[in-house]
Amino acid sequence: MQGNLTDEVLTISLPLCNYHLLGDRSGYLLVDAGARGQYRMFAAALARQGIRPDQIKLIVVTHAHFDHVGNLHAIQSDCGCPVVAHVKEAEILREGKTVIPPGLDRVGKVLSPIGRRVPWLFGFKPVAGDHVSSDLSLPKEYGFAVTVVPTPGHTVGSVSVVQDTGTACVGDLMTSHWLVGRDLVCHFGDDEGTVYESWRALLRMDVHTFLPAHGNPISAVQIARRLAQRTVASGVPPFPGEGDTGLDGENRPVERGTRFQQTTR
Repeated sequence: MQGNLTDEVLTISLPLCNYHLLGDRSGYLLVDAGARGQYRMFAAALARQGIRPDQIKLIVVTHAHFDHVGNLHAIQSDCGCPVVAHVKEAEILREGKTVIPPGLDRVGKVLSPIGRRVPWLFGFKPVAGDHVSSDLSLPKEYGFAVTVVPTPGHTVGSVSVVQDTGTACVGDLMTSHWLVGRDLVCHFGDDEGTVYESWRALLRMDVHTFLPAHGNPISAVQIARRLAQRTVASGVPPFPGEGDTGLDGENRPVERGTRFQQTTR
C-alpha cells in the first residue's frame, strides 16, 4: 500500500488487544479491531482523543483471530470504511469462523485444546474484506504511505503494516506482554521457525520499532538479540548483524523514530 502518512502512532490499549491508529486528523488507518463487546470502550477512547469514527478511512487486519476481529463488524458499521485482509484470512472473516491456533510452548499447548472445547466464547460477526489479495496491493487513493507485508508464522496469512519511518504494527508476530508470550514469542502460532524468518524480513526492511497487539513497543535491538540467542542455542545460520546491531543503547531505535502515544480505556 502506498500514499502519504505521518509517523505518529496512537495506540489504544483495551483488554486483550491494542488498537493502532496511524495518520492524522485528515484520516486514520486502523490496525486491528480488538475483541467482541469492546465497541463502546473503543468509541469512548476515540472521543477522548477528539477522533470521530468517520475519520477512520481504512482498517487493516493483521490476522483473523477473535481478539483482533471481534469488534470489527461494529467499527466498520460505524465508520463505513473498507477492510483489508490477506486472502488466507478472508474466508475466516467472511464466515465468522473461530480459529484456535496451536501452542508453540508448554503454556500454549495446554491452553489451546481448552480453547477448542469452548469455541462459542470466541465467536464474532462475519465481515467481508473489501480488498483481499495475496500481494496486499491497495488502490493509491487511500493515501497512506505504508507497506503491508506478509509476515507468516503466527498464522499463514498474518501481515504487518510498515511505515516509511521504520515503525511496524505486527499483530501477534511478537509480543512483550508476559501473559501472552515468553521471550517475545507468542504462546500460540502455526510455526515458530517461520515467526523468526518474518522477524528477519522486517529487520531487512530497516524496521526499528515494532508495535505488537499485546504489550509495549519492541525495539530492533531486542529482536536482534533474541535472534542471536536462538542462533547460539540451535545452531541456525545467523542473520547478518545478529548480536551486533551497531546501535547506541537499547532504547535508541525507539527514540530515533516514531512519536508513540498510548492511551487506555
